Parts: sequence; C-alpha cells; structure tokens
Amino acid sequence: MKLVLFFIFLSFPLFISAETYYYEDSGFSFWVPENWTVEEQDEEIAAYLEDKEILAYFFISPEQNIEKSLSGVLKAFEDTLDKIETGEIEEDEINQLKVIALSGRGLHKDEKKTYDFGIYIYYDQDSHESFFAVVFAKEASFQEFSSEIAEICLSVKKDGTIQKNEKRKTIRKTFPI
Repeated sequence: MKLVLFFIFLSFPLFISAETYYYEDSGFSFWVPENWTVEEQDEEIAAYLEDKEILAYFFISPEQNIEKSLSGVLKAFEDTLDKIETGEIEEDEINQLKVIALSGRGLHKDEKKTYDFGIYIYYDQDSHESFFAVVFAKEASFQEFSSEIAEICLSVKKDGTIQKNEKRKTIRKTFPI
C-alpha cells in the first residue's frame, strides 16, 4: 500500500535544492537534498538527516539477477531488524530505467522500535547494471519525509547529462553488493 501511494506521489514532484552525485563508470546519477548529510562509505553512499531518523544508501550492483540482489538486501536487513514484513513488489519505469520497488517494516533489534524501509532498484536493460536506493527510517519519519524520498527516487537517471546550475560530485568507482 505504501508503494502505491509512493508511485502516486511520484506524479506530483516538488523541487528541492539538492546536490547531484554521479557514478562516472556506470553513468548513474542521483541527487540528495542539501539539508541531508552525505558520506561515502566502503561500499555505498549514505545520506541522512542529522538526527538520523531517516537514512538512505545508494550503490551500484554488478549482479545481473535483480531477484538475487533484492534477496541480498533483505538478508542484510536481518542483521538489524526482527519481524520483517514486506509488501508486494511493484514495477515501474522512471527516466527510461526499469524500477523494482519493495517496502516493508521491522522491529529494530537494539532500539525495539518499528522502522520502515523502501528498496528501489533501477535496472538498465542495456548494460544490465542495477542502481540501488535503500531508505530506512523510523516509522513516522518515512511518512514525514515522503516528498524528499520521492524526489530522490525520481532523480535517478543513467545518461550522464548535467542539468542547468547542477552541483555535481563525481564518484569514480562502482560498488559491489
């Protein structure tokens, strides 16, 4: 149900000031609102609000089997969450990329609070590369920041073009999952 609302929300984009991140090797790019903190970690880019009530991870997967990649992300959630529940897998197309989306929730093992998550896989059928945006948030934060999450998800593209007045940070490596 959340993803249905999410995809409906994608029809009504807002324009938020942001910085674009570009993977030079693969051509994928996305942007993150300027009020979010961005850190490059070992295998992904992490973006979050200072209070860390909402956190997004971005990475490229060389795995050509989307189901296997999605299963790997869900398995990683098992390290942090108990009682994981997921909705139905949704499919769409955004910026000429096939998008597979899955939402869910689980109980944080340490904090004993409910967290919602969304996994968005952007698949380029020509290169067989996948770009992941994984959003993880406390229950109320996912709803509160749904417009920013939607804008981030709408921004993912694979064409290497630069928008007018776009601030860009180039990421020169791709990360395996």
